[in-house]
Amino acid sequence: MKTVTNNIFGKLSAITMMLISVVACNEKLHIVEENQDGPIVEDFEPKNGVIGSEIHITGKNLAKVDSIKIGGVKVVVQRLNHHLVIANVNALNENDELTGGTLEVFTPYGVAKTTDSYTVDYVEPILELDEVTWGKLSPNDALTLSGYYLNSVTEIFFIKKGTGNRSVNRGAESSNLVKGKIIGQGEDFLRIQVPYFSGKVVGVKLSYRSGKNIVEMEPIYFPDHVGDLELALKTPAVNLATEKKMQGFEIELEGTDLSVVDSVMIGGLKAEIQTAKSSDKKLVCLLSEGYRETIDADIKLMYYNEEGDAKVDKTIRVIKPRYNFWKDKTLNSGNMTNANIGILSGFDGRIYSTCEFAGSDEIKKKCHLGVAPVSGGLAFVSMASNKYMKCGGEILQGGLLMRFFKLSAATPEANAFLEKIKNKTLEDFEPIDQLKEFSKKSTTAARYIDGNDEYNTTNAQGMEIGGANMVIVYKASKANVDEIAQIGFIELTGANTETPTKGSLTVNFYFKDLMSEQ
Repeated sequence: MKTVTNNIFGKLSAITMMLISVVACNEKLHIVEENQDGPIVEDFEPKNGVIGSEIHITGKNLAKVDSIKIGGVKVVVQRLNHHLVIANVNALNENDELTGGTLEVFTPYGVAKTTDSYTVDYVEPILELDEVTWGKLSPNDALTLSGYYLNSVTEIFFIKKGTGNRSVNRGAESSNLVKGKIIGQGEDFLRIQVPYFSGKVVGVKLSYRSGKNIVEMEPIYFPDHVGDLELALKTPAVNLATEKKMQGFEIELEGTDLSVVDSVMIGGLKAEIQTAKSSDKKLVCLLSEGYRETIDADIKLMYYNEEGDAKVDKTIRVIKPRYNFWKDKTLNSGNMTNANIGILSGFDGRIYSTCEFAGSDEIKKKCHLGVAPVSGGLAFVSMASNKYMKCGGEILQGGLLMRFFKLSAATPEANAFLEKIKNKTLEDFEPIDQLKEFSKKSTTAARYIDGNDEYNTTNAQGMEIGGANMVIVYKASKANVDEIAQIGFIELTGANTETPTKGSLTVNFYFKDLMSEQ
């Protein structure tokens, strides 16, 4: 039985191998070499047509067509098969005219040129308005109009009611006309982005291409049964606004229909809308840093592509600080590897390297904030002698003597400054006598410990993200309240730590030199 079975399997294997060989041979027999003959054009239809017309070109060896020219100008090509390709009459020649002339058909293996020429017919566009229904259109909505030969239209203007039929200047708008934006078109349709206008419009005017000329058509009025076009307009309104804010920071406007607003003008300067944070009922805007002095600024809303404007019956006090302000400065701790390590200056906002500090007495006198890995956290300490930051292995010495004071919400006097810092409404360091009183309770460091919120929020040396600590800089080598030279506020905005004692701190630094005011 075993012998019989083996014989059967042996025969089946032989048959299988024979079939595979036959198939393989059959495949070889049916390999077709690529036709490398050049294209042959036998005819094309139509011989003339309007803009956007399709030309059907028949012949041989057309499967590899990669471009077609009409009158020497490339046109859009749609390849179909070996015997047919289609070209679209839609390109302009060097004279700014639509293409016409003999056809040239190109493949990698040659070019075929026709003896007959194609002629472009310039036909005036026709709008079919009898079936139009307006619905509730708003500015920027898409409106589709039907008709014939509409792919030659270059411009469309809406005619406002109660005005004359003054001429359209190409590319410009007269007082009686409002230009619509063409966002799509074909031979039988025209899609327009509806422009902003008040009142009603009674018709349209078209301009279209005829050869190298742009022709202005006579007005086309809407049929009586269709009626005039009137937009469903929204007028944005504000009922609540931020009262005051430092330049360079965000304000909020609350109200209705705010999603139609394109831009917000504050005191004549544009405030950048923060789209991701805004909605139909709230606008969040970034105040320009261009204000030269603190002002009570008017608010104006520009909407519907800035064609409409609405003045708000409120003002915003835009604060230009009477001190130095350095925003979002990131400082790496002194033990970081492969990172820039430096000390922030309150005078010029620059971060100086540790070796720049060590090599210049002038730089030592203007450097304030360097991050030290100390006592389980990241801290700002005095630069008079900073063993936590080094240049070439040597500790930094000879810098400014500094002390620190935590602004606590639990103390009314300190909280008054803290709230102004948080809300970005701090105009000046006043009352300065109060700040000097804080200095009497100062500490030797301001420290952030990752993961220890209790320490950061309650300890006199703690720094919390979103909180603020005061820095006091002294003239001499002793911390004397009568020898204060500079005052600053450190607002901790972020921390990035590898370990509690290695990482970086990001701060806003508010700084004032009291000596310059004496």
